[in-house]
Amino acid sequence: MRLETCLSRKLPTNFFDEPGWEVQWCQPREGKRVALFSERLEEQYTTGPRKGETYAVRRVIRITERTIDKKGQLLLIP
Repeated sequence: MRLETCLSRKLPTNFFDEPGWEVQWCQPREGKRVALFSERLEEQYTTGPRKGETYAVRRVIRITERTIDKKGQLLLIP
């Protein structure tokens, strides 16, 4: 994806009813947009020798929106 067509911004805290989501939108070609959502989470071990310790994980969701196929044909939109 071309970096110059990507936009990064911090989402409002009411997004998905949880604070901390970030999104990056890219438009690799006309008629196609890709959104990359990311959230940092703190989890805690519940069993084993590390029980009670916390660790960080990241949840990532990628969504693709298409309005034109790769040959230039417009897709039907309801």
